Amino acid sequence: MTPDTLSLMNLLAVDCLPRIIERGHLQITVIPEVTQEVLRYSESRMIAELQAGLVKLLDEGQIRQVPIEPCHHVDVYCRLYPTLSTVSVCCAILAQQQQSRLISDSQKILSILAKEMPKLMTTTSVGVLKEWHDNQVLTQEELVATVHHSASFFSPSARHPLRHWWLNQL
Repeated sequence: MTPDTLSLMNLLAVDCLPRIIERGHLQITVIPEVTQEVLRYSESRMIAELQAGLVKLLDEGQIRQVPIEPCHHVDVYCRLYPTLSTVSVCCAILAQQQQSRLISDSQKILSILAKEMPKLMTTTSVGVLKEWHDNQVLTQEELVATVHHSASFFSPSARHPLRHWWLNQL
C-alpha cells in the first residue's frame, strides 16, 4: 500500500502496525517526501511518538521509500497537478507503478483520482482497519483496542462511508 502523508500518520497511530507488518499482512511503500512531511510536522507530543515509530519502521526496513520523479511521468503529472499537490500526484504514480492501493483520507484526493485514474485502487485508513478485521488479521478485541487508541489521533469524517462502522467499534 502507498499512503499519502495524512494516511501514513493515521496508520502510524495504529499501535499494532509493526506487528501487522511483521506478520506480512501489510507492505508500505512511500515516497521520500511523505516521510519528510511526517518528520517535519511538529504539533504535539503525540506526533513525536508517531515520528519515532516511523523512524524505527524505516530503520528496520519495514517501510520502503521509493523516489518518484514527476518529469518521468509527464502525462499523469500534467493531468493531476492542477488540482493536486506534487506529493499527492507522486503518491498516485507510485501506487500505480507498484500496482498497490493508494491510501488517502482526503475525499478531495480520492474523488479526483477516481475520475482521472479510474483503474487506481484506493482506500482510506479506516478502510484498512476494516479490511484487517474482515480478513481476521485483527480479532474483534484487537480491533476495538486499536480503534480506541487510534481515535485520539484520527476519526473518519461524518460523510465517510465507514463512519458508522468506526463508531460501532468505540
